[in-house]
Order: sequence, then C-alpha cells, then structure tokens
Amino acid sequence: MVLLFAALVLGLCVGRWPQFPQQLHAWAGRAASAALLLMLFAMGVRIGADPVTMANIPDLGSKALLLALGAVAGSVLAVDAGVMLFRKLRREGGRS
Repeated sequence: MVLLFAALVLGLCVGRWPQFPQQLHAWAGRAASAALLLMLFAMGVRIGADPVTMANIPDLGSKALLLALGAVAGSVLAVDAGVMLFRKLRREGGRS
C-alpha cells in the first residue's frame, strides 16, 4: 500500500513540475488508460483460469454480475468526471 501512495505522490510531483513537457501530459493520460485496460484484462484472465471461481459462476447469479458491472461503470464514470474537472480547472488556471 505504501508503494502505491509513493507512486501517486511521485506522479503528482512530476506532473506539477514546471519544466515537465506538455506532450508528456497527453502521453501520461494514454498510458494510464492502457494500463487500466491491461489490468482489467489480466483480472479477467486470472478469474477465467481459476476453476473454483468458474465453477461457482452459475451460483453467483445476476446480483454478482450487476454488482461487477455497476462497479466498472461507476469507475469509468468517476474517471471521466475527474478528467473533465481537471481539464476545466487547468483551462481556468491558464487564463488567470
């Protein structure tokens, strides 16, 4: 957990560094999206490779499916909202 927070703080510091090239900001966004997709793919592979989980899928029912879909949809919406907010704040900050 400490490693996760350290990586986040390091990323924040680098992103706020005045000499950080603007082109890398766009690259960082694309890299984050690619990493998220890779993580979701790896999670699917891991679930699919677990015979116990796969055997229990019929027992889990529609509630588990709806919960998982809701979590994914909520995460995507939260990220989109955050991106829009930070872009708006960045534009407003550039005007003053």
